[in-house]
Amino acid sequence: MEQKKHTVIQQVERLVDMGHVKRNACVVRHVTRLVFSPGAGPSQTAGSKQAAWAESKSWYDLINNPDVSVSQLRELRARVVLEQASGSSLLVLHDITECDFSKHAAMSEKMEIGDHHGTGYEYHPCVAWDFDERRFVGVLHDTVISALGPDDVGVADYDSDPALKHVTAEERQRLLLNHRHQLATHIRYLATQAANRHLTHVADREFDDVLAMAAAREVGAGFVFRCLGNRNVRLETGEDVDMASLIASLPMRPYKSLGLDARGHVAYGKNRPKRVASLSIGACRVFFFRPCTRGERRNITLEEPLGVHLVVIRELEAPNGEKPLCWLLFTSLPIDTQERQARAAAYYEQRWRIEEYFKLLKSGGFDVEKSHFTHPDQFAKVLVFYSLAAMALLTMKQDLGLQAIGSLPPEQYEKVRHAMPCDAPMTLKWSPCSCCLPSWYAVEDGWDAAPIPSVQPSSCVASYN
Repeated sequence: MEQKKHTVIQQVERLVDMGHVKRNACVVRHVTRLVFSPGAGPSQTAGSKQAAWAESKSWYDLINNPDVSVSQLRELRARVVLEQASGSSLLVLHDITECDFSKHAAMSEKMEIGDHHGTGYEYHPCVAWDFDERRFVGVLHDTVISALGPDDVGVADYDSDPALKHVTAEERQRLLLNHRHQLATHIRYLATQAANRHLTHVADREFDDVLAMAAAREVGAGFVFRCLGNRNVRLETGEDVDMASLIASLPMRPYKSLGLDARGHVAYGKNRPKRVASLSIGACRVFFFRPCTRGERRNITLEEPLGVHLVVIRELEAPNGEKPLCWLLFTSLPIDTQERQARAAAYYEQRWRIEEYFKLLKSGGFDVEKSHFTHPDQFAKVLVFYSLAAMALLTMKQDLGLQAIGSLPPEQYEKVRHAMPCDAPMTLKWSPCSCCLPSWYAVEDGWDAAPIPSVQPSSCVASYN
Protein backbone atom coordinates (compact mmCIF):
# COMPACT_ATOMS: atom_id res chain seq x y z
CA MET A 1 0.00 0.00 0.00
CA GLU A 2 1.39 3.41 -0.90
CA GLN A 3 2.22 5.61 2.05
CA LYS A 4 0.36 8.86 2.28
CA LYS A 5 2.77 11.73 1.76
CA HIS A 6 3.13 14.02 4.71
CA THR A 7 2.64 17.74 4.08
CA VAL A 8 6.32 18.36 4.88
CA ILE A 9 7.38 15.97 2.11
CA GLN A 10 5.00 17.57 -0.38
CA GLN A 11 6.39 21.01 0.39
CA VAL A 12 10.00 19.84 0.13
CA GLU A 13 9.19 18.30 -3.28
CA ARG A 14 7.73 21.56 -4.50
CA LEU A 15 10.31 23.96 -3.05
CA VAL A 16 13.61 22.10 -3.31
CA ASP A 17 16.13 23.58 -5.75
CA MET A 18 19.65 22.20 -5.39
CA GLY A 19 20.58 22.98 -8.98
CA HIS A 20 20.06 19.50 -10.41
CA VAL A 21 17.04 17.21 -10.72
CA LYS A 22 18.92 14.22 -9.25
CA ARG A 23 20.07 16.22 -6.23
CA ASN A 24 16.51 17.42 -5.72
CA ALA A 25 15.20 13.86 -5.86
CA CYS A 26 17.87 12.71 -3.40
CA VAL A 27 16.91 15.40 -0.89
CA VAL A 28 13.23 14.45 -1.13
CA ARG A 29 14.00 10.74 -0.78
CA HIS A 30 16.00 11.14 2.41
CA VAL A 31 13.51 13.53 4.00
CA THR A 32 10.83 10.91 3.25
CA ARG A 33 12.98 8.17 4.75
CA LEU A 34 13.49 10.10 7.99
CA VAL A 35 9.81 11.03 8.27
CA PHE A 36 8.53 7.47 7.90
CA SER A 37 11.47 5.61 9.49
CA PRO A 38 12.72 7.74 12.39
CA GLY A 39 15.58 6.24 14.34
CA ALA A 40 16.64 3.99 11.43
CA GLY A 41 19.70 4.37 9.25
CA PRO A 42 19.60 4.39 5.43
CA SER A 43 20.66 0.75 5.15
CA GLN A 44 17.92 -0.37 7.58
CA THR A 45 15.19 1.17 5.43
CA ALA A 46 16.48 -0.03 2.07
CA GLY A 47 14.51 -3.29 2.04
CA SER A 48 17.27 -5.54 0.65
CA LYS A 49 21.02 -6.09 0.98
CA GLN A 50 21.61 -4.83 -2.52
CA ALA A 51 19.65 -1.65 -1.92
CA ALA A 52 21.21 -1.07 1.51
CA TRP A 53 24.63 -0.22 0.11
CA ALA A 54 23.15 2.06 -2.56
CA GLU A 55 20.94 3.90 -0.05
CA SER A 56 23.82 4.43 2.39
CA LYS A 57 26.09 5.67 -0.40
CA SER A 58 23.36 8.04 -1.58
CA TRP A 59 23.05 9.50 1.93
CA TYR A 60 26.79 9.98 2.43
CA ASP A 61 27.25 11.39 -1.08
CA LEU A 62 24.47 13.90 -0.46
CA ILE A 63 25.95 15.10 2.83
CA ASN A 64 29.45 15.31 1.35
CA ASN A 65 28.36 17.01 -1.89
CA PRO A 66 29.90 20.51 -2.06
CA ASP A 67 27.09 21.57 -4.40
CA VAL A 68 24.57 21.01 -1.59
CA SER A 69 25.49 23.65 0.96
CA VAL A 70 24.24 24.12 4.51
CA SER A 71 22.86 27.54 3.62
CA GLN A 72 20.87 26.08 0.68
CA LEU A 73 19.34 23.41 2.91
CA ARG A 74 18.54 25.93 5.62
CA GLU A 75 16.89 28.24 3.13
CA LEU A 76 14.75 25.34 1.87
CA ARG A 77 13.75 24.47 5.43
CA ALA A 78 12.86 28.09 6.26
CA ARG A 79 10.55 28.27 3.24
CA VAL A 80 8.86 25.01 4.26
CA VAL A 81 8.43 26.25 7.84
CA LEU A 82 6.94 29.59 6.79
CA GLU A 83 4.48 27.80 4.50
CA GLN A 84 3.51 25.54 7.40
CA ALA A 85 2.72 28.55 9.59
CA SER A 86 -0.96 29.40 9.32
CA GLY A 87 -1.04 32.67 11.25
CA SER A 88 0.61 36.06 10.87
CA SER A 89 2.50 35.80 14.16
CA LEU A 90 4.84 33.20 15.60
CA LEU A 91 6.75 32.57 18.78
CA VAL A 92 10.44 31.85 18.24
CA LEU A 93 11.89 29.68 21.01
CA HIS A 94 15.63 29.95 21.66
CA ASP A 95 17.89 27.58 23.54
CA ILE A 96 21.22 25.80 23.19
CA THR A 97 21.98 22.11 23.59
CA GLU A 98 25.37 20.44 23.67
CA CYS A 99 26.27 17.55 21.39
CA ASP A 100 28.92 15.47 23.15
CA PHE A 101 31.46 13.86 20.83
CA SER A 102 34.11 13.19 23.48
CA LYS A 103 34.30 9.54 22.40
CA HIS A 104 34.20 10.34 18.69
CA ALA A 105 37.92 10.66 18.01
CA ALA A 106 37.50 11.39 14.31
CA MET A 107 35.15 14.35 14.83
CA SER A 108 37.06 17.52 13.92
CA GLU A 109 36.92 21.08 15.26
CA LYS A 110 35.51 20.03 18.63
CA MET A 111 35.33 22.53 21.47
CA GLU A 112 35.01 22.18 25.22
CA ILE A 113 31.40 21.85 26.35
CA GLY A 114 29.56 21.15 29.60
CA ASP A 115 31.76 23.28 31.87
CA HIS A 116 34.83 21.63 30.35
CA HIS A 117 33.55 18.11 31.12
CA GLY A 118 33.50 17.05 27.47
CA THR A 119 34.15 18.06 23.88
CA GLY A 120 31.81 18.46 20.97
CA TYR A 121 29.58 21.12 19.42
CA GLU A 122 26.84 23.45 20.60
CA TYR A 123 23.58 23.61 18.69
CA HIS A 124 21.48 26.79 18.72
CA PRO A 125 18.12 26.42 16.91
CA CYS A 126 15.40 29.06 16.52
CA VAL A 127 12.17 27.04 16.78
CA ALA A 128 8.91 28.49 15.44
CA TRP A 129 5.87 27.75 17.60
CA ASP A 130 2.25 28.64 16.82
CA PHE A 131 0.80 29.81 20.12
CA ASP A 132 -2.83 29.89 19.03
CA GLU A 133 -2.76 26.31 17.73
CA ARG A 134 -0.22 25.09 20.33
CA ARG A 135 1.74 23.65 17.43
CA PHE A 136 5.40 23.04 16.62
CA VAL A 137 5.89 24.70 13.24
CA GLY A 138 9.56 23.99 12.59
CA VAL A 139 13.13 25.27 12.86
CA LEU A 140 13.35 28.68 11.21
CA HIS A 141 17.12 28.84 11.53
CA ASP A 142 19.92 27.15 13.42
CA THR A 143 23.65 27.20 13.83
CA VAL A 144 26.26 24.66 14.88
CA ILE A 145 28.97 26.19 17.06
CA SER A 146 32.34 24.45 16.89
CA ALA A 147 35.91 25.54 17.55
CA LEU A 148 35.58 27.46 14.27
CA GLY A 149 32.70 29.51 15.73
CA PRO A 150 29.07 29.63 14.52
CA ASP A 151 28.70 28.15 11.05
CA ASP A 152 26.21 30.81 9.91
CA VAL A 153 28.68 33.71 10.00
CA GLY A 154 28.54 34.03 6.22
CA VAL A 155 24.74 34.38 6.31
CA ALA A 156 23.86 36.17 9.55
CA ASP A 157 25.70 39.44 10.23
CA TYR A 158 27.41 39.18 13.60
CA ASP A 159 28.90 42.68 13.27
CA SER A 160 25.70 44.67 12.75
CA ASP A 161 25.02 45.63 16.37
CA PRO A 162 25.50 49.43 16.55
CA ALA A 163 26.26 49.22 20.28
CA LEU A 164 29.42 47.27 19.45
CA LYS A 165 30.93 49.79 17.04
CA HIS A 166 33.92 50.39 19.31
CA VAL A 167 34.69 46.70 19.90
CA THR A 168 38.05 45.59 18.49
CA ALA A 169 38.40 42.92 15.82
CA GLU A 170 39.91 40.54 18.38
CA GLU A 171 36.98 41.06 20.73
CA ARG A 172 34.50 40.53 17.89
CA GLN A 173 36.09 37.17 17.14
CA ARG A 174 35.64 36.08 20.75
CA LEU A 175 32.05 37.34 20.75
CA LEU A 176 31.15 34.78 18.10
CA LEU A 177 31.03 32.19 20.91
CA ASN A 178 28.89 34.39 23.16
CA HIS A 179 25.35 32.99 23.41
CA ARG A 180 23.71 36.36 23.96
CA HIS A 181 25.48 37.83 20.97
CA GLN A 182 24.27 34.89 18.89
CA LEU A 183 20.70 35.56 20.07
CA ALA A 184 20.83 39.24 19.11
CA THR A 185 22.27 38.31 15.71
CA HIS A 186 19.56 35.72 15.08
CA ILE A 187 16.83 38.19 16.03
CA ARG A 188 18.06 40.60 13.35
CA TYR A 189 18.55 37.84 10.79
CA LEU A 190 15.10 36.30 11.28
CA ALA A 191 13.50 39.69 10.74
CA THR A 192 14.75 39.49 7.14
CA GLN A 193 13.82 35.83 6.69
CA ALA A 194 10.25 36.19 7.96
CA ALA A 195 9.50 39.74 6.92
CA ASN A 196 5.75 39.09 6.57
CA ARG A 197 5.40 37.54 10.05
CA HIS A 198 5.41 39.16 13.46
CA LEU A 199 7.91 37.25 15.60
CA THR A 200 8.03 37.18 19.39
CA HIS A 201 11.29 35.75 20.73
CA VAL A 202 11.17 33.66 23.91
CA ALA A 203 14.26 32.68 25.88
CA ASP A 204 15.38 31.59 29.32
CA ARG A 205 17.70 33.27 31.82
CA GLU A 206 20.99 32.57 30.03
CA PHE A 207 19.79 34.91 27.27
CA ASP A 208 18.83 37.80 29.58
CA ASP A 209 20.50 40.56 27.60
CA VAL A 210 19.78 44.25 27.11
CA LEU A 211 21.35 44.33 23.65
CA ALA A 212 19.17 41.42 22.49
CA MET A 213 16.09 43.29 23.69
CA ALA A 214 17.31 46.38 21.86
CA ALA A 215 17.80 44.27 18.71
CA ALA A 216 14.20 43.02 18.92
CA ARG A 217 12.91 46.56 19.28
CA GLU A 218 15.09 47.71 16.38
CA VAL A 219 13.53 45.19 13.96
CA GLY A 220 9.98 45.47 15.32
CA ALA A 221 9.90 42.03 16.97
CA GLY A 222 8.50 41.16 20.37
CA PHE A 223 10.30 39.36 23.17
CA VAL A 224 9.73 37.57 26.46
CA PHE A 225 13.01 36.84 28.27
CA ARG A 226 13.33 35.44 31.74
CA CYS A 227 15.41 37.70 33.97
CA LEU A 228 18.38 36.73 36.13
CA GLY A 229 17.03 38.91 38.94
CA ASN A 230 20.27 40.68 39.86
CA ARG A 231 19.72 43.95 38.03
CA ASN A 232 19.17 47.53 39.07
CA VAL A 233 16.41 49.24 37.12
CA ARG A 234 14.76 52.64 36.95
CA LEU A 235 11.04 53.11 37.54
CA GLU A 236 8.79 55.50 35.64
CA THR A 237 9.00 57.80 38.66
CA GLY A 238 12.75 58.14 38.08
CA GLU A 239 13.64 56.11 41.17
CA ASP A 240 16.47 53.58 40.85
CA VAL A 241 15.79 50.29 42.63
CA ASP A 242 17.22 46.78 42.81
CA MET A 243 15.07 43.91 41.60
CA ALA A 244 14.65 42.34 45.05
CA SER A 245 13.15 45.52 46.50
CA LEU A 246 10.93 46.00 43.46
CA ILE A 247 9.55 42.46 43.62
CA ALA A 248 8.82 42.75 47.34
CA SER A 249 6.81 45.95 46.86
CA LEU A 250 5.01 45.08 43.61
CA PRO A 251 1.22 44.63 43.96
CA MET A 252 0.24 41.03 43.13
CA ARG A 253 -3.06 39.42 42.17
CA PRO A 254 -4.07 35.73 42.15
CA TYR A 255 -3.09 34.10 38.88
CA LYS A 256 -3.44 30.29 38.74
CA SER A 257 -2.31 26.94 40.13
CA LEU A 258 0.63 25.08 38.63
CA GLY A 259 1.96 21.54 39.12
CA LEU A 260 5.64 21.35 40.13
CA ASP A 261 7.90 18.31 40.16
CA ALA A 262 10.32 17.27 42.91
CA ARG A 263 12.93 19.79 41.70
CA GLY A 264 10.48 22.68 41.80
CA HIS A 265 10.24 22.82 38.00
CA VAL A 266 7.02 22.86 36.00
CA ALA A 267 5.87 19.25 35.62
CA TYR A 268 5.22 18.19 32.05
CA GLY A 269 5.45 15.05 29.93
CA LYS A 270 6.09 12.02 32.14
CA ASN A 271 7.01 14.16 35.18
CA ARG A 272 4.12 13.96 37.62
CA PRO A 273 3.52 16.96 39.88
CA LYS A 274 4.74 16.56 43.43
CA ARG A 275 2.87 19.61 44.65
CA VAL A 276 0.63 22.39 43.38
CA ALA A 277 1.83 25.98 43.59
CA SER A 278 -0.68 28.83 43.89
CA LEU A 279 0.76 31.67 41.86
CA SER A 280 0.19 35.40 41.81
CA ILE A 281 1.04 37.86 39.06
CA GLY A 282 2.02 41.52 38.88
CA ALA A 283 3.69 43.84 36.39
CA CYS A 284 5.20 47.29 35.95
CA ARG A 285 7.35 49.28 33.51
CA VAL A 286 11.09 49.59 34.11
CA PHE A 287 14.06 51.12 32.31
CA PHE A 288 17.62 49.89 31.82
CA PHE A 289 19.91 52.83 32.36
CA ARG A 290 23.24 51.35 33.41
CA PRO A 291 26.00 50.41 30.94
CA CYS A 292 25.83 46.74 29.90
CA THR A 293 28.42 44.13 29.03
CA ARG A 294 29.01 41.81 26.10
CA GLY A 295 31.56 39.08 26.75
CA GLU A 296 34.72 40.73 28.07
CA ARG A 297 33.67 44.18 26.84
CA ARG A 298 32.19 46.24 29.67
CA ASN A 299 30.57 49.67 29.92
CA ILE A 300 28.65 49.47 26.64
CA THR A 301 26.41 52.51 26.81
CA LEU A 302 23.00 52.65 25.18
CA GLU A 303 22.02 55.83 23.37
CA GLU A 304 19.05 56.17 25.73
CA PRO A 305 17.49 54.12 28.55
CA LEU A 306 15.65 51.07 27.22
CA GLY A 307 12.11 50.74 28.56
CA VAL A 308 10.57 47.28 28.94
CA HIS A 309 7.80 45.66 30.95
CA LEU A 310 8.53 43.44 33.93
CA VAL A 311 6.05 40.62 34.64
CA VAL A 312 6.47 38.84 37.98
CA ILE A 313 4.90 35.42 38.61
CA ARG A 314 5.60 34.14 42.09
CA GLU A 315 4.39 31.83 44.80
CA LEU A 316 3.61 33.96 47.84
CA GLU A 317 3.21 31.11 50.33
CA ALA A 318 5.26 27.98 49.65
CA PRO A 319 5.04 24.90 51.91
CA ASN A 320 7.68 24.54 54.60
CA GLY A 321 10.95 23.33 53.17
CA GLU A 322 10.00 24.15 49.57
CA LYS A 323 11.59 26.91 47.53
CA PRO A 324 8.88 29.27 46.25
CA LEU A 325 8.57 29.53 42.48
CA CYS A 326 9.42 32.94 41.05
CA TRP A 327 9.61 33.97 37.40
CA LEU A 328 10.79 37.42 36.40
CA LEU A 329 10.04 38.17 32.76
CA PHE A 330 11.16 41.13 30.68
CA THR A 331 8.83 41.68 27.75
CA SER A 332 7.84 44.14 25.05
CA LEU A 333 4.21 42.97 25.21
CA PRO A 334 1.53 45.25 26.71
CA ILE A 335 0.71 44.62 30.38
CA ASP A 336 -2.12 47.08 31.10
CA THR A 337 -4.58 44.29 32.02
CA GLN A 338 -4.20 41.03 33.91
CA GLU A 339 -5.18 39.14 30.75
CA ARG A 340 -2.29 40.70 28.87
CA GLN A 341 0.08 39.93 31.73
CA ALA A 342 -1.14 36.34 31.61
CA ARG A 343 -0.49 36.22 27.88
CA ALA A 344 3.14 37.24 28.37
CA ALA A 345 3.47 34.52 31.03
CA ALA A 346 1.82 31.96 28.73
CA TYR A 347 4.30 32.84 25.98
CA TYR A 348 7.20 32.09 28.31
CA GLU A 349 5.56 28.84 29.39
CA GLN A 350 5.90 27.61 25.80
CA ARG A 351 9.70 27.77 26.08
CA TRP A 352 10.03 24.18 27.33
CA ARG A 353 8.56 22.95 24.03
CA ILE A 354 11.99 23.27 22.50
CA GLU A 355 13.10 20.52 24.89
CA GLU A 356 10.80 18.12 23.02
CA TYR A 357 12.75 18.89 19.87
CA PHE A 358 16.09 18.37 21.64
CA LYS A 359 14.90 15.03 23.04
CA LEU A 360 13.84 13.89 19.59
CA LEU A 361 17.24 14.83 18.16
CA LYS A 362 19.19 13.09 20.91
CA SER A 363 18.01 10.34 23.26
CA GLY A 364 14.40 10.18 22.05
CA GLY A 365 14.86 9.39 18.38
CA PHE A 366 17.62 10.38 15.98
CA ASP A 367 20.66 9.91 18.28
CA VAL A 368 22.62 12.74 16.67
CA GLU A 369 25.50 12.19 19.09
CA LYS A 370 26.13 8.83 17.37
CA SER A 371 26.70 10.50 14.01
CA HIS A 372 29.42 8.95 11.85
CA PHE A 373 30.20 12.22 10.10
CA THR A 374 33.39 13.97 11.12
CA HIS A 375 33.06 17.68 10.31
CA PRO A 376 30.73 20.38 11.70
CA ASP A 377 29.57 21.26 8.16
CA GLN A 378 28.43 17.68 7.59
CA PHE A 379 26.78 17.57 11.00
CA ALA A 380 24.90 20.81 10.25
CA LYS A 381 23.51 19.32 7.02
CA VAL A 382 22.33 16.21 8.86
CA LEU A 383 20.56 18.40 11.41
CA VAL A 384 18.60 20.15 8.65
CA PHE A 385 17.21 16.79 7.49
CA TYR A 386 16.42 15.72 11.05
CA SER A 387 14.69 19.02 11.77
CA LEU A 388 12.48 18.60 8.69
CA ALA A 389 11.50 15.12 9.87
CA ALA A 390 10.85 16.54 13.35
CA MET A 391 8.21 18.82 11.81
CA ALA A 392 6.19 15.70 11.01
CA LEU A 393 6.85 13.92 14.30
CA LEU A 394 6.14 16.86 16.59
CA THR A 395 2.90 17.77 14.82
CA MET A 396 1.68 14.20 14.82
CA LYS A 397 -0.99 14.66 17.47
CA GLN A 398 -2.71 17.37 15.46
CA ASP A 399 -2.28 15.42 12.23
CA LEU A 400 -3.98 12.41 13.79
CA GLY A 401 -6.81 14.43 15.27
CA LEU A 402 -5.63 13.84 18.84
CA GLN A 403 -5.45 16.39 21.62
CA ALA A 404 -2.40 18.61 21.28
CA ILE A 405 -1.53 19.15 24.94
CA GLY A 406 -0.97 16.80 27.84
CA SER A 407 -0.99 13.03 28.15
CA LEU A 408 -3.18 11.08 25.77
CA PRO A 409 -6.28 9.49 27.31
CA PRO A 410 -5.89 5.66 27.41
CA GLU A 411 -8.29 5.03 24.52
CA GLN A 412 -6.46 7.45 22.21
CA TYR A 413 -3.08 6.10 23.28
CA GLU A 414 -4.11 2.52 22.51
CA LYS A 415 -5.22 3.50 19.02
CA VAL A 416 -1.78 4.90 18.31
CA ARG A 417 0.31 2.35 20.18
CA HIS A 418 -1.20 -0.62 18.40
CA ALA A 419 -1.30 0.94 14.94
CA MET A 420 0.61 -1.23 12.48
CA PRO A 421 1.17 -0.89 8.71
CA CYS A 422 -1.11 -3.77 7.69
CA ASP A 423 -3.79 -3.60 10.37
CA ALA A 424 -7.45 -3.00 9.69
CA PRO A 425 -8.37 0.57 8.69
CA MET A 426 -7.93 3.01 11.53
CA THR A 427 -10.26 5.76 12.65
CA LEU A 428 -7.36 8.21 12.55
CA LYS A 429 -6.73 10.74 9.81
CA TRP A 430 -3.64 9.09 8.34
CA SER A 431 -3.71 5.93 6.26
CA PRO A 432 -2.89 2.61 7.98
CA CYS A 433 0.56 2.57 6.36
CA SER A 434 1.41 5.89 7.94
CA CYS A 435 0.38 4.72 11.39
CA CYS A 436 3.67 2.85 11.81
CA LEU A 437 5.22 6.24 12.50
CA PRO A 438 3.02 7.26 15.45
CA SER A 439 3.19 3.68 16.71
CA TRP A 440 6.99 3.98 16.86
CA TYR A 441 6.76 7.33 18.61
CA ALA A 442 4.32 5.98 21.20
CA VAL A 443 6.48 2.96 21.94
CA GLU A 444 9.48 5.27 22.30
CA ASP A 445 7.59 7.05 25.12
CA GLY A 446 6.89 10.11 23.04
CA TRP A 447 3.40 10.10 24.57
CA ASP A 448 2.34 8.90 27.99
CA ALA A 449 -0.18 6.09 28.39
CA ALA A 450 -1.15 6.96 31.95
CA PRO A 451 -4.55 8.60 32.50
CA ILE A 452 -4.54 12.37 32.57
CA PRO A 453 -3.81 13.43 36.18
CA SER A 454 -6.14 15.69 38.09
CA VAL A 455 -3.44 18.39 38.01
CA GLN A 456 -2.26 18.46 34.42
CA PRO A 457 1.49 19.15 34.13
CA SER A 458 0.82 21.06 30.95
CA SER A 459 -2.01 23.17 32.33
CA CYS A 460 0.46 26.01 32.57
CA VAL A 461 0.57 26.01 28.78
CA ALA A 462 -3.10 25.52 28.10
CA SER A 463 -4.50 27.97 30.62
CA TYR A 464 -4.49 31.05 28.38
CA ASN A 465 -6.77 31.07 25.34
